[in-house]
Amino acid sequence: MSRPAAAILVGRDLGLEVIEQADLELKVQNLVPGMRDVEIKGRVTRVGDVTDFGDGRVRSLEIEDDTARTQLTFWDEDVELLDRIANGDTVLLKAGYTKREVSDWQQDNYGGLPAVHFSDDSKLEVRKGEDDWQVVRRETSELDEEKDSLNV
Repeated sequence: MSRPAAAILVGRDLGLEVIEQADLELKVQNLVPGMRDVEIKGRVTRVGDVTDFGDGRVRSLEIEDDTARTQLTFWDEDVELLDRIANGDTVLLKAGYTKREVSDWQQDNYGGLPAVHFSDDSKLEVRKGEDDWQVVRRETSELDEEKDSLNV
């Protein structure tokens, strides 16, 4: 039995009114450290530059919604996804995560709200003006294409 199903049964046993799960949209102000499978949407207010370090690269977007602002962080080959994003675009990041600790920089600049990180399982969609949502993909290598064809 899943944890949500167990929680519903316990709630009923305690006499609590159980309501159907609403399709709620996560707001920036509700981000907390240690989240997984984060889906967050916001308007882009800044596209950062690529920072190279050792054998890696990092790049961030600053987004805001009607509650707060934070950053979305992209690593290594995924930094190139941001070449197709501009200030004013609306982005939707699916299957992101927040780290367990909030950095001092994040604390100072975003009031302690954690950054949302793009992972191998994440998906980024962009909407420019009133256009339809478009999935932003990185160029796939032959190995990636072979994995996709094998459903690995």
